[in-house]
Order: sequence, then structure tokens, then C-alpha cells
Amino acid sequence: MHLIVADTTRLLEKQVSECLNKTDADTAITSLITERMPLLGAFFDGGGDVPLQTVRVVHAYIAAVPLYFSALSTLAEMDNISDYTHAFLMDAAHFFLGDEPNQQTVVDLLRQAYLFHRMIEELNDRVALERQLPLAPIDLAYTNLVAHTIIGDDEANLLDQDVLIKLELTNVKLANTAEIIFQNPATKALTEQRRDSGWQDVYEKWPVLRKDIITA
Repeated sequence: MHLIVADTTRLLEKQVSECLNKTDADTAITSLITERMPLLGAFFDGGGDVPLQTVRVVHAYIAAVPLYFSALSTLAEMDNISDYTHAFLMDAAHFFLGDEPNQQTVVDLLRQAYLFHRMIEELNDRVALERQLPLAPIDLAYTNLVAHTIIGDDEANLLDQDVLIKLELTNVKLANTAEIIFQNPATKALTEQRRDSGWQDVYEKWPVLRKDIITA
């Protein structure tokens, strides 16, 4: 599993780097943001150049994908629940990589990042339901709402459906595994240890998990 996570992280990083470093990377996304301006102003306090702020948020949202994937994969292993979370995290990674890796525009990658982050949001909620503690100390609901607004309701709602379908298919496959893993005494002990110690060590190891993508 270590090699799979490491190789996938490299692919995600390559996808981000090659797309965001194109000379004309922001042309299409700036046009899309301009169309959404009446809806986007409410997300940014203090005025300023809202289109520029929004482009920066899009970049940060996309760039967070490999960081989140690597951090959450490692956290799951530390907490003895990677046999449950790995399939969901790989689903999220495959959403981001798409069918033609390294050929996407920033607009394409924003949609794929939305799929990734929505999958992570749902996975975090499901882990919290199973052990009364999330996989990671992140709340992506507001950030995903901003991305949803940029993408547009109709398309984002279809992407949400893709996430929920994939989530349920994977969840059905892992139904028995989830019970075994989360009822395991060793897993319960690690969960209690995490609950008692808090998230400070996690924030120190992965500062990205402390940051708010909107305000970073």
C-alpha cells in the first residue's frame, strides 16, 4: 500500500504542476469566474480584487489535492483504518487524474478537484460516523461550496451525483470490512489515543490541514 500511495501522490503532483504552470493556464478559469462574479463576492470579505482572489483559491484548491491524499493516507495507516479508507482515497485520486492525465485545463482540473474534495468530505463524515472521530481535522463543506458556485449548480450537482454513486458502490464492497476494522480493539485503542491527544501533532506534520483554503 505504501508504494501505491507514493506513486499516486507523484501522479497527482505531476498533474497539478503541469496544469498550473502552463503559460495560459488562467485564461479559461478567469472567464468562468467573471461569469460567476454576482455570486462570488459574498465569499470574500473586505472587497479587493475578487476575480484575482478567486483564481488564487482555485489554485490552492487544486494544489491541496496531493497534500490531502498523502496526509490522509498516512493518518489512516497510523490509526489502523487504512484497509477501510484506502479504496475511497484511491477513488478520489482517480477522480482527480481523470481519463487523460496531464491534458486538462485549469477549468477541467477544478471540476476534478471538486470530485476529489467532495469524496474526501464524505469519507471524513463516514469515518466520524463509524468511530465518532473524523479521519482528519478538516471541514471542506464551505470550500466545496465556493468551488460548487464557480463550477455552476447544474454541473456541480451532476458531479455530486458521481461522488455519491461511487461512494455507495465502494461502501457496499467494504461493509463487512468496516465492522471488522472499527470494532477491532487495537483500532479502538488508537482512536481513544487520538481523541485524548488531539490533533496538534497532525497540524505540525501537515500544516495544510490547519489552513483554510479560502483564506490561505
